[in-house]
Order: sequence, then structure tokens, then C-alpha cells
Amino acid sequence: MWKSYYADATGAFDASTIERTECYVNNRLAEKLPFKPERNDVKQIFFGGGKARVVNMPDGYVFTLPADDFKADYSLAAQRSRYVSDRFILNVSREDKNPYASKDGCWNIYLTEWLERYIADDRFLADNNISRTRETVERDDVIEGYTVRNYDLYINDPGEIAMPYYNIAVVRKIDENILFHLFVMKSATDGTAMMDEMVRSFKQIWRIGVAKNDEYAFAGDTKDYWNDETKAYYEKLKSESHTEWGFFRASMVDKEDSSYDYQDGRIQRDYDRMKTLLGGYDYEIMPTYTHLLYGTRPNAFPTEQANKFAGGNGFDGKPVLQYTYQFTASNNEALAAYTPTFDIMRGKFDDQLRKLARDIKAYRKPVLFRLNNEMNTDWTSYSGIVNLLDPDVFVYTWERLYRIFMEEGVDNTIWIFNPISVSTPYSNWGEYFTYIPNPECVQILGLTAYERGNERDEYISFEEHYRRLFQKNTPYFDKYPWVISEFGAGAGGAATYNYEEGRWIFREQARNLDLQVQWIDEMFECFKRRDEEGYEFCKNIKGAIWFGANDPAFVEGKEYVMNYFELDDGVLPAIDALRRGIQGE
Repeated sequence: MWKSYYADATGAFDASTIERTECYVNNRLAEKLPFKPERNDVKQIFFGGGKARVVNMPDGYVFTLPADDFKADYSLAAQRSRYVSDRFILNVSREDKNPYASKDGCWNIYLTEWLERYIADDRFLADNNISRTRETVERDDVIEGYTVRNYDLYINDPGEIAMPYYNIAVVRKIDENILFHLFVMKSATDGTAMMDEMVRSFKQIWRIGVAKNDEYAFAGDTKDYWNDETKAYYEKLKSESHTEWGFFRASMVDKEDSSYDYQDGRIQRDYDRMKTLLGGYDYEIMPTYTHLLYGTRPNAFPTEQANKFAGGNGFDGKPVLQYTYQFTASNNEALAAYTPTFDIMRGKFDDQLRKLARDIKAYRKPVLFRLNNEMNTDWTSYSGIVNLLDPDVFVYTWERLYRIFMEEGVDNTIWIFNPISVSTPYSNWGEYFTYIPNPECVQILGLTAYERGNERDEYISFEEHYRRLFQKNTPYFDKYPWVISEFGAGAGGAATYNYEEGRWIFREQARNLDLQVQWIDEMFECFKRRDEEGYEFCKNIKGAIWFGANDPAFVEGKEYVMNYFELDDGVLPAIDALRRGIQGE
């Protein structure tokens, strides 16, 4: 198996070092190389002298890992290779998704916008009690012909964080604008020397084969610990032959919130108006959002309004509550500041999270519990780019909350995992697969794909959006019910930003209302044909929540509508299209 060009140029590992080998073919240990490695995903690990020379054939690189007490995990090999021990966890990925290839300085744009925006930000690190263990510099004397950027960090006051040291390295050929390799390691003790040795030993080789993820279906089982109403509702969703609908305009708040009376009236007025416009249709799902904090104030479960505006079990004519809970203190806006995720990992929010669990349990009715949606982005406080380029932070905090719910005996939450359709940053390390918690902690797949409706020549139909998501999520979530937990089609905002020209463009609002109506009509046509061959992508979609709030744009101190999603009187033909579809006309 060994090739002479696998040798470590630093002299730390060559053929004479080898004591044993492991060969992985399509993520399974094998005794020998396959007959045609170019059609397979082949990884090799050569052990000796307490170290391991790792060969990744599909991604085209080798490096020396100065340890031999680890397990290789190639289950997400198309995204990353992972090496796990009691002392460290290392993720290595080949990154080639830079979308700015046609622009001058495209590497620097990607680096500053989608890679080091937070790990290189001193204010962000200080606000989250994270310190540098070494100054960040870019060096071209580590590997001949390459530049290396290191980010070496420590999560202070780690509490329950078992691996608070982070060592991140970006390895790129000099003058290469697209391709780079990313090393992200967390460890129980300072891993700087270990990372430096790995990087020095790195070498690119010819790529052979195709990196492949494991593909299998998660169970999607009804949970024994659910109460009878929750079990019945989940089984109903799984067998449902139509799509249940809900509409969002304003969030419920807890009784102590100063805006309680205002929000109460706002939600009631919007609900009454939409019920009339939709021909008497009562929502089957009522959505709302709660942030962990509003500034420094803890937010609580909105018990009174949940009972008033939802309170259903799927059979009693009342809406079922979809409760979106987000680990943010800034409405996912001030990202270069404090994010609660590290303190959740430290255990500092356990009392608040336990109160949340008890309040939801006391509600008794089934809750579609959507935690930290759109995590695979660059605009949420719990995204990987904000959290040290490490989606494990999302997974850990999800599973921590799930464990708290189990300890508190919560028996009425159906957990929704809801990435957005297109992952940003464009990357392998941040693709949504890397965020999936233990499937035992997920019971519904949430879908989100918006048609913004600002440019006629960029129009994408409902079918195209959601057929892509069907292909992406098959076979993993085939046995789950799917809910479009948040989506919409816009009618054309008053101000849109042209990224190619780098300027704001001002146009007539609702100029593409006809396309919005077309999009809705096409959507319901797809739902009608869900049992026909070719329309399988609709089969598992059991619920849909229209997000009816506009995205604002602030230009020179003035507010404009950027993405026009609100179902106000300016888009009555679109509302009528929704009525026709829901009423089956």
C-alpha cells in the first residue's frame, strides 16, 4: 500500500517507520486496496513510532498525525475526515467552494468574509471570554510553496467543556485563490505543537477516487416517552395525505415581557384577518419564536399566548404550536459580539433551560420544537462560522438541551432539525450534514428555501427548490415527516443590493406580484400531484409555515423593504392564491 511519495518530507515518517496499517474503502475497514480505487473512496493510515501517516486519496493529501490512540471517522468523507481520541478531535477538509473566483482578490474576500471573520476578531473573542494562545500570523516558511495561517485559542473558564483548546490552520498554495485545506482541532490540553507538526508534514498528492458519505435512513420512530396526544399527533403527521398550514407575522411573548399586550393584540388581529382572507381557514399549525435572551433578559416560554393562540393536539380543531427556540442574545444580528453558545457549553444556562423544559411540559399539548434553525449559515449566533468553525458546538448544545428535557421528563416535544437549503459559507466543513445531532434527538426534518422574488431572470419555482432538498435529504430522512418550517415567495422589494455592482438599486415595490402568484399556484399543483410518479419530493411534506415578515434594508438612515414576504394588502392576489390552494379549488 505504501508509496514512496507518501513519505514525510520532514523525515518524521517513511517506509521504515511502518508497524501496522489500516485501509478504509468507502468508510469500511478493508484488507487490501480495491481493484479500481478510482471508483471508490480510499483512505490509508500507516502507524509507527507513536504516530500515523494519513493518506486521503480522493482529497489528494497526506499528513502525519502525532498520535496513534484515535479512531478514524469517514462517515462524512465528502465533507471532512475526522479523527477522535479522548484527548483531541481533529477535522480535516479540502475546501474548494470559493464563489468569488471571477473577482480580483477573491481569496482575501473569502478569507475575511467566510473564514476568519470571528476567529480573528478580538472583540468577539473578548466578549465570549476566549483568549489567544499565540498571535495569528500568515507564514510562508512552514511548507515550501504554501502559506499557513494559524488561529490558536482557549475557551476561558471552561466549566464542563472537556476540550477548551482550539487550534485551527488554513493551508494554501501561494497564489492559489480557490483551493485550501482546513485543520480544526480541539483538545483537552494545548495542542499547538501537535498542530504545527501536522501542518509541517502536509503534502498534496494526485487525487484518486471519489469522497463519499455514508448513506442510510434514520429510524424516525415514535418515542416511547411521549404522552398519548404527542404520539397520536406524530403518527398523524407521518400518515397525513395533505399539508397542514400555518402563517407567521409576530411572535408570542411571555407574560413578563413589556410588549405582552401589544403582541397579544397584534397576533389576534393578524389571525382574524388571515382567517377571513383564506376563506374561513383555521391555522393547523401556529408558529412563534423565542430567543434565549433579549439583551441580558432571559426569555421564557409564552405559556398564556401559546394556550390562547395554539393549544391544539392535531385533532381538536386548534392549531398545534411550532415553537422555534434560538440560542441568541441579539436576534441573530450582532454576531461579532456575545453568543450564548459557549456559556451553554460551560453549563451557565442550565437553570434557565430546565425552566423552559418544565414550562413546555406543563403546556401538555404536542409542541413542534424547532431548535436553532438555519445553523448552516453565516447569519445565526449558533452557526459554525461564529463558533470557531466547529459545527460540533451546535451538536453539543442541541444534545445538552435534549438531555435536560429528558431529565425533566418532557413528554410532548417533537424535535425539528431545520437547516436552510443552501449552506453558507460555501464550504465542505460547514455543509449541513456536519450539524446533524444524534438522530435519536430528531423526529422531524425541517425545510427552508425562499424565493425572494426580486429578479425575474433569477426566478426559481417551488418545484425546483424543493426537489433539490428532496434529493439532498434522501435517504437520511426518508422515514421522517417533513415540515417546511419557514418559507415564502417574495413580490419584489423596494431596495435590493446588487453584489456584482456593489450598490443598492431602488425599484417599484411588489413589481413581481405576478410571479409570486405563479409560484404559489405552481406549489399547490405539486402538492395535488404528490402521489404521482415524479412528485415524490412532496410526499413527506406534512406541514408548511409561510413566513410573512419583510426583510428590511437600511440605506443612508432610511428603511426600505428588501425582501417583500409580508401578506399585506399590497399582495392580495397572492393571498387569494393561497386561499384557492388551501381550499382545494
